[in-house]
Amino acid sequence: MELLRIMLLFWCSISIVTATTSWSYADQEAWESVSSWECDGSRQSPINVVTSNLRRSSTLVDLNLTYFDEGYDGNWTNTGHSVQFIPDTSDDAPTVVNHLGTYELSQFHFHWGGSSALGSEHQVDGSPYSGELHFVTRKTTGSATDSDAYAVIGVLLESDSSVSLSGIWEDLANAIPEDYGDYTWLEDLLPMDLLPDDLSYYYYQGSLTTPGCSEAVQWFLLRNAVSVPADFLEALRTTVNDEDGEVLEENYRDTQSLNGRQVMIRGSGSPLGQSSFTITLLVLVSLMIQGLNH
Repeated sequence: MELLRIMLLFWCSISIVTATTSWSYADQEAWESVSSWECDGSRQSPINVVTSNLRRSSTLVDLNLTYFDEGYDGNWTNTGHSVQFIPDTSDDAPTVVNHLGTYELSQFHFHWGGSSALGSEHQVDGSPYSGELHFVTRKTTGSATDSDAYAVIGVLLESDSSVSLSGIWEDLANAIPEDYGDYTWLEDLLPMDLLPDDLSYYYYQGSLTTPGCSEAVQWFLLRNAVSVPADFLEALRTTVNDEDGEVLEENYRDTQSLNGRQVMIRGSGSPLGQSSFTITLLVLVSLMIQGLNH
């Protein structure tokens, strides 16, 4: 019975983020030629976030996380394209409430590069980060084909050699499943330990970043990066093997065209586009008034 449960968890997680046809990060252009995939669509992910073009929206709300501070057991699995943790949610599942509804956590997984100079899927003003963590959540209502069926919380990762390999990072690093299909059962992982304190975010409508690139994802890319032990990212790029048994040194998709989509911002501070112009104008007016008073 236990083996059946583990196999079911593994199958469900793979179906969320991958396709059945073989693919690789080395030939991403080939993704667009598969007719059953959406990789050549108009709202693909990841993107480069241009902070001068950000806008605010009154519809966005703060992310409300429930049970993310609870400990979860689950499978730490090598999918051949990443490593992901699939929590056993037989009791209360971690949930996220955003402006679109309530979503339950299905899994989280990592993306990384051949060095700490790159590895994130999303970029900010053309600059990549050392890696990226994705919390994939599924809406509790509707179908898997709805445009808001999934909400992914993206966490940008910054390699930091001064951060010791301890806590959840040590637990994950020490149990990395090396080969495709391997898994390790981990206990009492707290998803909140992988998140920054400030959950301000960039928001846009996009897709999964792996084939079939389903355009059913609402993206919440957190504005604040998390400093992670450099040893953790090194462990990923030197330990994880792909489906062919080769070391998976990098596993990020190239940034995609916005195609007219608007990226929104939610949280403290001001977007750097229109609002920064307004702030600059107010400062200039203030200086002029001070000059007149003298």
